[in-house]
Amino acid sequence: MKKIVICILILFTCIFAPATEVYASNNFALSHVELFDGDRPDIDVTDYDRDDHFDTNCQDLARTIRIGGILILIVKIVLPLVIIAKSTFDIGKIAISGNQGDLQKAGKKLGVSIAAAIVIFFLPTLINTVFSFIGGFEDARTADSKICVACIFDPNSPDCTDYIK
Repeated sequence: MKKIVICILILFTCIFAPATEVYASNNFALSHVELFDGDRPDIDVTDYDRDDHFDTNCQDLARTIRIGGILILIVKIVLPLVIIAKSTFDIGKIAISGNQGDLQKAGKKLGVSIAAAIVIFFLPTLINTVFSFIGGFEDARTADSKICVACIFDPNSPDCTDYIK
């Protein structure tokens, strides 16, 4: 089990690491850095309507978020198929052996596997639907956050692909 988790983490790192672009600047000087020690009266840290919010995070990271959305799409299709195929093979082995008691147990296990596959397939849609029912969630969405949602839940939509450079 540990090997599978390590392989998934390595694959995840290899996929997401090259997707971001980093630009370095060589005109950095320590004299330009102003440290905030909490004693500056000109900055109100409780003002949440300031203009220094990061309003383009999803636009800047659309390619990376889209890769995550594609991975979710692949997992939500492949994982249920693997679960159902494994349970079907187990039933086939038991049917060939001819043991009736084990066949009923395997049938129940197949039913649970099919239910789990359906839940896995519809889980992203269910999460999106639950958040859309929360009062004020849609009203508080910014145009930038709509890009994130589009890239995660529908990575091939124009709402996501228009922002990929």
